[in-house]
Amino acid sequence: MKVVQKEISIVTRKRFDFIKITKQIEEVLDSVKIRKGIVTVNVPHTTAGVILQEDDETIFKDIINMMEKILPLKNKYHHSHESNENAVSHVASTVIGTNVTLPVIDGKLKLGTWQDIFFVELDKGRNRTVMITIVGE
Repeated sequence: MKVVQKEISIVTRKRFDFIKITKQIEEVLDSVKIRKGIVTVNVPHTTAGVILQEDDETIFKDIINMMEKILPLKNKYHHSHESNENAVSHVASTVIGTNVTLPVIDGKLKLGTWQDIFFVELDKGRNRTVMITIVGE
């Protein structure tokens, strides 16, 4: 059994920036030559997330609308010492999630027909990190 961990860097531009990272994950997987196993993608940030979703701007707009409904900026939040936006970003990260795990079959990620992996910025543009852990043979 082989375990490989790699880190990739992402630069986000704004709140609710959806950045497709499927290709970077596939490149890491290709470089380690694992034929079967799992890949876990983890975002080590409390104001960002990672999702599996179709690459469609209308879906991103729907996700943003849903997040704004359940976490309105005008609400009073306990974690507001930085800003309400930052408080909302922390809670949104919990809602969206910070990791995904996918099977590796014949050396390839097993994604659904319309699935891609997206890093989601929930706060403001900045430099971010994504951790990739691959376990397999």
